[in-house]
Amino acid sequence: MFSHVLVATDLEKAIAERFDWVVDLVRAEGARMTVLLTVITMQMARPRATLGVLERGAIVGTRIRERALGVDCGIRYGFGRDGVSLAMGVAHDLGCDRIILALPAHRERALDRSTLWLPPDAFSERVVEPG
Repeated sequence: MFSHVLVATDLEKAIAERFDWVVDLVRAEGARMTVLLTVITMQMARPRATLGVLERGAIVGTRIRERALGVDCGIRYGFGRDGVSLAMGVAHDLGCDRIILALPAHRERALDRSTLWLPPDAFSERVVEPG
């Protein structure tokens, strides 16, 4: 029931294997997927976006695309102090009708039903599988 999903998470913690369930969901719907790998910058500090972080982004992005064979999957990078606002702006610009956020929320936000909030580490190695 959706055509374009934006998945936003912190680049420094992202692990491609954690995206499998989203890829399966998008594939089942025949939808497109855009993954927004964010680099959160701190106020009064230089961005953490070093060459190493961008190289990590290229590796993670390639692995996500490999896992998403057969799915129209794009990878984008975002840099900002508020990952949620960044993700919402990108989703609006791309016309996404489903948003999956795994980012720290700096304040309460009223979002519509098309947004799924996950814990900030949902796509990182720190997730403990239920069971």
